[in-house]
Amino acid sequence: MNPKIEENKMTPYLKRYRMKITAIGPIHVGDGKKLKKIEYIYDKHNNRVFVLDTTKTYSYLEQEGKLGRFQEYILSPKKDRYKDEDNSKDIFSFLLKENISKEIWESWKRYDYDITERENKKLNEIYSFVKDANGRPYVPGSSIKGMIRTALLAYLVGNKVEGSDEEGMFSYRDVDEEKIQSICKKVKQGRIDEGKKGLRNEAGELETLVFHQLELKDGNRLEYQKNAVCSILRGLLVRDSQPLSLMDLDLAQKVDLFSGNTRRDSRVSRDDKEKTRAISTFKEVLRPGTEIYFDLILDSKVFPYSLDTILSALDYFNEQCYYYHYKHFQRPTCEKGIVWLGGGAGYCTKTVSYPLLQEEGLDFVSEVLAKNFSNYHDRDKELGVSPRTTPIFLQSNHTYDQGMGKIELVES
Repeated sequence: MNPKIEENKMTPYLKRYRMKITAIGPIHVGDGKKLKKIEYIYDKHNNRVFVLDTTKTYSYLEQEGKLGRFQEYILSPKKDRYKDEDNSKDIFSFLLKENISKEIWESWKRYDYDITERENKKLNEIYSFVKDANGRPYVPGSSIKGMIRTALLAYLVGNKVEGSDEEGMFSYRDVDEEKIQSICKKVKQGRIDEGKKGLRNEAGELETLVFHQLELKDGNRLEYQKNAVCSILRGLLVRDSQPLSLMDLDLAQKVDLFSGNTRRDSRVSRDDKEKTRAISTFKEVLRPGTEIYFDLILDSKVFPYSLDTILSALDYFNEQCYYYHYKHFQRPTCEKGIVWLGGGAGYCTKTVSYPLLQEEGLDFVSEVLAKNFSNYHDRDKELGVSPRTTPIFLQSNHTYDQGMGKIELVES
């Protein structure tokens, strides 16, 4: 007996889908770490970065009697003996001074990639991509589920959506539409707190109303609705992606594209044709074209919505992002299947501010950003777009959008 067939007979309420996200732009999912300048070699002449296996590096230096000098170089506050062109320490400068050839240090690499620089910005720390125990990049299921969660919240609040007619394990609470509208009204009229809070409290209330639909009993007492055990998202399971190859990694510099409304913006490049600003922030990313495969499992006894509803939610969320943000930059269209994944994709892809507030969203978002990022967003409302930049990636005369991908069903 095929174990998969047997399993499906035993658990018909579990619906399994093989999904794929194709990176249209560079996608960064960070592991919270930064590569320091002694952990990689930046070959400026060939514009290439070599990420080192530090065990191999230190073993060679110890074997050649150079480890002590290297430690002295790292720990010494003086920069006179070894320094690169931007007057900062890095391992490459040390290797040049010690006459250690490229043939030797290239054998220390774990992986390498070209670097595309928009402007002559120095390369400091690199935000690294999450990797598994074998050192291979992958996308955690939690990152994909977070993307779905945000889109689903916006969709269920903004549209009348019917759940499945299938009999579930639990009974469901009725979604209180009046309370939802009351929260949205309170946000529009309310005071914006400082400290990067934005919609945090209100979003929490909305998530309780929208997702905590399960009616569970603790003995004879109905479980408190705010308890996470009441969330239907328990029935939305997303597994980690298949491991990817180190060859799928690239290095992307953060470049901000300004909207067409910023003619009087002092931060815009003097070249009117290129309203961009490069920032000295670099991240390891999945290069455009990378295919991310993962399994999505719906437990119909807990989660009352179908895969079609999830895909519709993602499309709706992208439409809102386009209408209230991206159209100001002449960027992505409302094509079906577009999703926004990972860090650095921009404010509107990570919040429900615009889908919930829509036309009033500009006032809210500009006020939130102005209070948390002084001197940068005080004119957003006047210019008609907030935030008034969007992150892009420039490579081979092509402009990509950070975090942009296309999702599709591969097998059910």
